Amino acid sequence: MYKYSNSAFFKEWEEEIGISLFDNQSIYLAIFSVEGTLLFANKVMEEVLITRSPNDLLNPRFSKLIHFPVTDKLIYKGYITFGQESQDDNFSLDSRVYRKNDIFLIIGTIDADSLIAHNKAMRLLNHQIIDLQRSLIKEKFELQKTLIQLKKA
Repeated sequence: MYKYSNSAFFKEWEEEIGISLFDNQSIYLAIFSVEGTLLFANKVMEEVLITRSPNDLLNPRFSKLIHFPVTDKLIYKGYITFGQESQDDNFSLDSRVYRKNDIFLIIGTIDADSLIAHNKAMRLLNHQIIDLQRSLIKEKFELQKTLIQLKKA
């Protein structure tokens, strides 16, 4: 049976777990100082943050996050949105934010249900495009037939 508190087991696999988390494409990890300096980010979070700063946290704002009460290490659980209010390329993660002293750990994931819904919408759009293409090809053929008949007349 799995024991969550078995730290000896974790330490035995710490390097492999660390590598997996660093390379993972669906788990977003970032560590910030209270001043907003990025101290660490795994590869996928680096891609999100490459053009963004802690000031680009919209929900909750970083300036508010640093004032959340620290009664437990977990200070926030919910969606975090990265981006700017004036732009359409905002990015949201289902996240947990932990704080130890003046260091913040953000762990986020993409909501699988949202991805599935988005995938279904894309498939539906793809089918509509294919149907439209078929309809246009059919209309083009009919127009070509009509043009041939007009030339004969």
